[in-house]
Amino acid sequence: MNWFALRTAIRAFCLFAFGFHCQALPAPDFECLDDAIPKATWKDLVNPAGESYPIGMWVNDWPSGHLAAVVAQILIQEKLGFKVELKGPGGVAVDGFFALTGCVFPTNSVDRGCNASTTYIHINVEVWTSLYSGDWDQIQERFAEMAPRQLGNMGYYGATAMYIPLKVLEQGYESEGINLDFYREYNVSKKNPGKFFAAPSDLNVARLRPCNETALMLNEVMKNYLGLTGD
Repeated sequence: MNWFALRTAIRAFCLFAFGFHCQALPAPDFECLDDAIPKATWKDLVNPAGESYPIGMWVNDWPSGHLAAVVAQILIQEKLGFKVELKGPGGVAVDGFFALTGCVFPTNSVDRGCNASTTYIHINVEVWTSLYSGDWDQIQERFAEMAPRQLGNMGYYGATAMYIPLKVLEQGYESEGINLDFYREYNVSKKNPGKFFAAPSDLNVARLRPCNETALMLNEVMKNYLGLTGD
């Protein structure tokens, strides 16, 4: 197995099995691809003012977001010959919009610091633009000179939804004959489906983030939630 396959497998295992990030893995001292451009010849970007810096790759903070960024980093460095530096990560796709716009605090939904004339983050892969179309359009309007551009799709599509794990479904049916995938089974005056789920008190509050670091502060997200639930 070459280094690329090994490193990707390790990152995937860490992310899926343990939920922590493997970005601290050391870079190899050799190229991953057999026909790679030698690392010693990789170039920086140079802007009109003569400032040089590597290509900035914003990383989305979910398993496939990390993996897609690493794949893109290797291809750009070893096939195009430009240095790539991973930045972030950001917990929601809209963080990447602001990062590419040059905002200095892209993950701070209260004040993202969007007054820069130069951005050091240039690429973001596996971006969910449709979910944040309102934010995307607002950025295009407010920061026309710095706003990111949509250059195409990744070649695959994703979907997001709530679900009940199969193990929980089986526990409910085998122990009490409750079909937890049927909404009428959640009539608490007749049954107690809650016993098959964690209680709010089970949450480790030490792992919770302040509201201003989450999607709860994004108008587009909360508007969708309100429209779907009426809550």
